[in-house]
Amino acid sequence: MKPWPLMQRLRRSRVSREDILWCYRVFLNRAPESEEVFLEAGGQSIRELIDTLLVSAEFRELARRFESFNDYLNSGACPDPGRNEAAESTVVSTMVPPASTVRGIVASFWSAEGGIANHQGAVPLAPARHRVTVERALPDIDTAAGLVRSRPWHHNFEIIPGLRTGGTHDPSNRWRELQLPEDLTGMSVADVGASNGYFSFEAYKRGADVDAFDIRHKDNSGFGLAQYINGLDGIKHHHVNVLNLEESAFGQFDIVLCLGLLYHTSDPYLALKRCATLSRTRLLVESHCYDTFLPPDFARDTLMKYWPDFKRFPEQGSTLNHDRSNFWSPTSSCLTRMVEDMGFVARRVIVNNDRVLIDAMREVVSKVDTRLGLAYDVLPAVPRGPDPNDPAAWRIF
Repeated sequence: MKPWPLMQRLRRSRVSREDILWCYRVFLNRAPESEEVFLEAGGQSIRELIDTLLVSAEFRELARRFESFNDYLNSGACPDPGRNEAAESTVVSTMVPPASTVRGIVASFWSAEGGIANHQGAVPLAPARHRVTVERALPDIDTAAGLVRSRPWHHNFEIIPGLRTGGTHDPSNRWRELQLPEDLTGMSVADVGASNGYFSFEAYKRGADVDAFDIRHKDNSGFGLAQYINGLDGIKHHHVNVLNLEESAFGQFDIVLCLGLLYHTSDPYLALKRCATLSRTRLLVESHCYDTFLPPDFARDTLMKYWPDFKRFPEQGSTLNHDRSNFWSPTSSCLTRMVEDMGFVARRVIVNNDRVLIDAMREVVSKVDTRLGLAYDVLPAVPRGPDPNDPAAWRIF
């Protein structure tokens, strides 16, 4: 399916180069380095720039994902900026909202609910992301110190200069291992299992638009308290279980962090799938691994150990770190194969004692090319033929 109707609509609207770049960034949520490649086409005509935008792989994938896209564009519900060459230099004033730029054209595709405007059957999309700056008075250092010291913390980090949480785990080495760009401006990051918020805050400081997700509400995880003190209120925090994360509700992100999370979930394959579907490009997974507890031959195998509930079954022994929320310990090979199962290729696999970090890039766009459909969908029904006595009427698979 080709998005030619939209291309024609844009061509008829003599738009500026800046407006096309705006469309490129916001409508497609592109990364800065991709935009630099796009900017190299600066000497081309506006029409060629539009062509570059609309024939991009990302736009084709968008059109493929929404089978109703062209139907909507060709329906009377979508205002057409012109049906003939005479209208080439203007945009019909009936655009909603009225505009003579790509911004107006793109805006008209979205309803208040974040989907393709008012089109029955359209798949909802999260609206385009942008950083929000919130101005408010921050607590003084003495008040902040009293608040921090009165609460237990997991991440040990500096909330504001001179004030550390004193948590049990220093995440700074892991942050350096991630090897994220120094400048994340224009990129979107999802921090799934954000805990106290260290990784969310660091990504935000580098310019990223950050969404944090955690099973605990931010006012009960330390995240909200840290935000109250450091003023980084532009980070959006979602109170949700990873097993219930849906791309349709939150959209996709350039980078997804899934750090120290999977072994805390009852269904790590589903949890990984939820994180993977949020990732447009890069997925970073860090976990406890069982390699060091196994003989070398077993450590290289795709195995996963289940930890029973020691509170209910004390005779079965303690669980990992005597923490009831620990369900599984995979081998590094097992977790790597699981990441690859999601349609990613592992660029780096770093095993350090009982921890593993997997840095992966998306390789497969459609789940049709993976077995995720077999894992969580149902197979489509094939109608029976009209004569039930005819063997050809039955499709068995």
